[in-house]
Amino acid sequence: MAAFFVGGYTSALNLSRDRVLNHDVDKAKALLEENFPAYQKEAQDNIKEALDKLYGGAEVSLQQLSATFRRGDLLNFLDGF
Repeated sequence: MAAFFVGGYTSALNLSRDRVLNHDVDKAKALLEENFPAYQKEAQDNIKEALDKLYGGAEVSLQQLSATFRRGDLLNFLDGF
């Protein structure tokens, strides 16, 4: 489900992020499998752009990157995508 959140793909399911429930998983899985290459590319591009904005284009160490994911900074930032 994280790929849907990162790429904003819950809209493809006609669901808001807080409304993805267990009974939506099969539909989400089928949609993800059908469109995976496009979703993956867009999600990667969004993550790269967000990291560039968060860190001002500076080199990011693995420790910084780990902390960014652990704290949820990146997901909060991606909400705007």
